[in-house]
Amino acid sequence: TFNGHTNKVYGIEFSPFNDSRYLCSGSYDKTIRLWDIETSKSLHVFNGHENTVWCVDISPLQSNNNKDDNNNNVFFKTQ
Repeated sequence: TFNGHTNKVYGIEFSPFNDSRYLCSGSYDKTIRLWDIETSKSLHVFNGHENTVWCVDISPLQSNNNKDDNNNNVFFKTQ
């Protein structure tokens, strides 16, 4: 169970890297959340959208796959 959004979720996307460990979700609550699917924890909330977030996408070209580095950067693309 993933708890965090305060309204319906319309879009989800699994990360194309790190064995699809991360999930991105967009909601009617006007937020995007980044989740760790192994722990079901919300890692970050992206606020500032003025309307419902209908879809999300994670760029496969901009990821940090350095296993020796604990800094897991995830980059998003907007359209």
